Amino acid sequence: MKHPKWCLLTLLLPLFTGCTYLTNRGNDFLDIFHCKFTFGPGALVSARITKGLAGGLGMLLNVQKYGLKGRGVGHWEEYRIEGGLTALGAPFYFKEVRRTFVSGNHYLKEDIETPQEKKTRIYPVSLSGWIPLKTGDLETDDPNANLANVNAFVRDRRPTEVGVTAHVLFVGVDMGVDLIEVADFLAGLVGIDIQGDDTHSHNPQTKQKKLEKKPIVEAKNLKGE
Repeated sequence: MKHPKWCLLTLLLPLFTGCTYLTNRGNDFLDIFHCKFTFGPGALVSARITKGLAGGLGMLLNVQKYGLKGRGVGHWEEYRIEGGLTALGAPFYFKEVRRTFVSGNHYLKEDIETPQEKKTRIYPVSLSGWIPLKTGDLETDDPNANLANVNAFVRDRRPTEVGVTAHVLFVGVDMGVDLIEVADFLAGLVGIDIQGDDTHSHNPQTKQKKLEKKPIVEAKNLKGE
């Protein structure tokens, strides 16, 4: 083959055309970053290298939070108490977090207001890993769940996030990078959607719905005549 690079470019060209592709890559890029500024009474310091290695201590009393939470942008109120250490699959960590959406785009609103689905709750039992003991709603007031809620099934920080939080007296910052979203963005450049969060301009279900609605519209028109 005389010009392999041109053949490869021809194969990849459809992936890089159209607004949908650019929109998806932009959203994937935004998903990587978490950058928030906090204002209000409290003191908290925490650091995490994914949820496999994390530590922190402090309390935030209904602080006002502004910034970027993935593709969600806006303002929300947050109450947070946390403290402890997790390493090698054995967390000793307490955390209580309550958020109230104030303003922002629909991504942020959905992220904060959508209730957590019922999933298998995971409790730490040894240094070697995790064992599911029962199922239930993760929002249930359960001391064991609170002690174990640094695990990946709890809706707070992402399980693959690397970041730091520091709040002193009345001002603070919360920064993070989500490693799985980095991989999703890079894979998305060549059309692979690891996270399954891309939108598609040609959706077979949407087309089917349109086809199903068409006879109904025609029937109404006939009836009107």
